[in-house]
Amino acid sequence: MRARHKLVCLLMLGVTAFGHAQDALTYALTPAGAEKFVGATQQLLAVGAMPSLQGNVTPANLANVKTALDGNPAAQQALAAAGLTSGEYVAFIGAAMVAMMVGQMELAGMRGTLPPGVTARPSQPNIDFMKNNTDLFQRSMQPGAPAAANAGAAATGARARTSDEALPLPASAGAVLPSSILARLLPLDAIKRGTDCSLGGVQATIEKELAATVALHDAYYGNPGDSGLKRTAAEGAILDRLEDPDLESCGIAVNGGTALTPEFAAADAAWQAASNRIAEEQQAAWAACPGIPGGKEPACERQVNADAARKTHAAHRQYLASVAPPFAARVAALKTCTLKREALVADAKAANVRGANVKLVLRPLVVGWQQVMFLPAEWSSICESAQRSLIE
Repeated sequence: MRARHKLVCLLMLGVTAFGHAQDALTYALTPAGAEKFVGATQQLLAVGAMPSLQGNVTPANLANVKTALDGNPAAQQALAAAGLTSGEYVAFIGAAMVAMMVGQMELAGMRGTLPPGVTARPSQPNIDFMKNNTDLFQRSMQPGAPAAANAGAAATGARARTSDEALPLPASAGAVLPSSILARLLPLDAIKRGTDCSLGGVQATIEKELAATVALHDAYYGNPGDSGLKRTAAEGAILDRLEDPDLESCGIAVNGGTALTPEFAAADAAWQAASNRIAEEQQAAWAACPGIPGGKEPACERQVNADAARKTHAAHRQYLASVAPPFAARVAALKTCTLKREALVADAKAANVRGANVKLVLRPLVVGWQQVMFLPAEWSSICESAQRSLIE
């Protein structure tokens, strides 16, 4: 498992059965705390000190994450440099994830429903904070990304706020679609040495489009009621389609993570076993090389290293071939969900949906962008790992 992939899985799953559930509900999220969290996470990733989700560190118990941080001197130095204790770092993760998930659910119309393991609604300031910091976790995983939130996006949203019932669905809505991001994900077994693992900066595109879509959604504050205002037959038909509960739930299970599938577990175990075997064989072959003053015969060493690289390449290609089918299935499932949501936006423009009803139309698109951020990050993590193992 790769460090960024592990962090994404931790953040996605951290709301389930919190070991620090109380901290998640009482910790107050602030801009200063967020800057420290982003800086600390970037440093933890840089020094390879992010806790692993394997072994005794599980997403279901954030206390284990704290224990792992406390037991790693490099992690302690990274946290200290950011001005955080391990307890504060873990509490921030819990509070941010609970607030983000509840905010997303309420945005999708699921009010009064809480994620599994969460016993009470987080504070409104925390929910509002995560709505205004949708790119928080992505920034934390990108070296050099700003620690502070994107003030430009917030300013754009502020300028756009209006409740004018005559305004149509903005032309910019759906100009870039979540499905276009999913279309850029190569099959995992097609990854090669030198593949652009950033996909041309796809995470930055996702953050930008999510922020822009949220700003458009928040710009319309007229009250659409439970089902909107059916002023014309065409507009009413769109509002009827928006009643489909699948628009809210579709794709949620897809973001559970490839790491949770039996196929991934088997492939990861085979890869780890192969890596250990190759390392042992390399050491034995090196030991058998003729000795010379100061080391081993250079030609023999080169051959040993080349053989190990070839075996590692073959083992990783097998790993990618094994995890490619379940990953592709998740991409296809999420694409089906996003296309359904995107069709509503296009059809709503043709139906001249206006005013407060626009808020209802944009809500599924916001959900679509929120869901699409995880698979590209997971793909990039697997791709980056492959670059260290593949030779062609």
